[in-house]
Amino acid sequence: YISNIYATFSKSNYIGRTHFAEINASKIFSNLELLAGIDFRHNSTTQDYYSTGAWGPYTSPTLKAWMTQLSGFGSAVYKKNDLTVELGGRINQHSEYGNNATFTFNPAYRLSKQVRVFGNIYSAFKTPTLYQLFDPYSGNDSLTPEKGLIQELGIDFTTSRNLRGRVVAFNRSSKQTIIYTYDPTSFAGGYLNASNQKDYGFETELRWTKKEFSFSANYAFTNGKTTTVKLMSHLFEKNGLRVGHTGTDGVYVNGRRIDTGDCSGPKSARNVLMHPDVDAAVLETARGGILREGLGFDRCQVAIVTNLGEGDHLGMNYINTAAELAAVKRVIVQNVAP
Repeated sequence: YISNIYATFSKSNYIGRTHFAEINASKIFSNLELLAGIDFRHNSTTQDYYSTGAWGPYTSPTLKAWMTQLSGFGSAVYKKNDLTVELGGRINQHSEYGNNATFTFNPAYRLSKQVRVFGNIYSAFKTPTLYQLFDPYSGNDSLTPEKGLIQELGIDFTTSRNLRGRVVAFNRSSKQTIIYTYDPTSFAGGYLNASNQKDYGFETELRWTKKEFSFSANYAFTNGKTTTVKLMSHLFEKNGLRVGHTGTDGVYVNGRRIDTGDCSGPKSARNVLMHPDVDAAVLETARGGILREGLGFDRCQVAIVTNLGEGDHLGMNYINTAAELAAVKRVIVQNVAP
């Protein structure tokens, strides 16, 4: 099996640097806590690629790029009796996109000593990666950030001294989602803002402890790939494994994010598989990466296929029906190790 039919050998060099500085101050009154601060982020990268194959050797132009962000943020937390309310906001000045703002609103109320209800409403934005912006062939410097709105409603409860539980329903929507488009007739491809995405579902967790014994159970229903990846990573971590996972919000190793942006392609998968601190890899595998470059691995032990319904990710990369989308995603299932 060859994961990429166009190259018999390939080598990628990637250097990424992130510098972060923050200063903040807080003040506590009787029922109110105020926090304000500023932070500065600087990201830079140097990348190149070499391959050999049926069309001879290929060397890409070296990609060197950087971007910065200066942010001011603040929050207010009000507590009185059983009520807690947090309101926060952030204003960002980005070197590529100018100004934008996000907010968060998190109320919670304790119904009793055993039961607490809570809600979360917040907005978010995710900037394109330096590769998506400035790659000589597939980059697009006209890309705009993805914007999202997330709503969550949940309940925490304790039925006894040993049993605790949590149920959370969520709805997450995003606009201007960045996708990779590829024309197999001309071999031309690139990134563009072309998709809106919605993830919805619920998550439940129960934990029972008795002296040195502990038992936990989790169940989740979702209509999104990224949420599924995080759920599987959580299950592996609970079994004592060092987990690396990739998704549309970055690359994570042992809970620490080592790369940002849409990392659901084969390059990010290979970075996780070669990481020395990873025992188990959970890889979000987008259909765009499969069409563009194949899989980032030869064999996997488990395959989970989501988003095959009518309307999910159709009309892109010449995939116009659910049957055509299933044919692409079947590649992952066909490469599950016996």
